[in-house]
Amino acid sequence: MSEDVALQKRIEDLGEVCINTAETTLGIELEFDESSLLRVDQIIADAWNNETPSMLEQMVLIWGSYLGESIRRLKGGYWVESDEYGTHLCDVGAQGVKIMPYNRIRARFEVGMEESITYYYQALCSLIEEERSRSEGD
Repeated sequence: MSEDVALQKRIEDLGEVCINTAETTLGIELEFDESSLLRVDQIIADAWNNETPSMLEQMVLIWGSYLGESIRRLKGGYWVESDEYGTHLCDVGAQGVKIMPYNRIRARFEVGMEESITYYYQALCSLIEEERSRSEGD
């Protein structure tokens, strides 16, 4: 699969909406970096008091874009849309690693800390290392 430039731009723009909204409505500065990414759980807990937002679909769209775009910038990969997985990232950090950040953000909003973004990111980093080690061993 090749990179879809229009899809990439749309998601980057939605990620920027998230960053701007966090600053204007919550007074929180975010960037597409690891330290900001690791604060998402606390931001969600504080901003929504661990309750599902009333505008869930909009929150999933902008926070999922922020999450995915942060990971893409940190680990690599490219955005894809498919019937099977919806909008997702492929080849994140290693060939064959696929993530669905919108699904994870939805789960975090609906379920709570059991679907921690920090844990998700740390598990992803471990998976990438395993995949890289495996491919080097081939």
